[in-house]
Amino acid sequence: MKRDKNLIRDLLLKIEASDTPDGLRFDSRFAPYVGRGAILLEAVEAKPELRSRDYQLLLMKQSGLIEFVGKDHPIDFHGGRVRLTPAGHDAVEAISDDEIWRRLREAAPKEAYEIIKDVGSSVAVAALTTLMGWG
Repeated sequence: MKRDKNLIRDLLLKIEASDTPDGLRFDSRFAPYVGRGAILLEAVEAKPELRSRDYQLLLMKQSGLIEFVGKDHPIDFHGGRVRLTPAGHDAVEAISDDEIWRRLREAAPKEAYEIIKDVGSSVAVAALTTLMGWG
């Protein structure tokens, strides 16, 4: 499975936008939903993009941008919640601007690193550089 930088950005922004301190709830069999009055969507087995989403979440966790809350096993999304770490919040600040994101997407890895180091904290730069391949 391939890393999807746009999906990673979208997920970071979606997690940040969740309105609960418990974070955004993801379920391995259903699309993401927020809060208590959630509506379950189509099954993941029928949606390859949801398998890709889970893979991107694993990459984000390995990079230290998110944490899984309330689960003993870090790879098990079933019923689990995801929230940003401090590095994740820094990363969102660095990549939330659409113009900066456009420049990062179009830049070569070394150029992207130079752009991100000017707008992000050192923690965010380190995590994003590893996650996005901008080293």
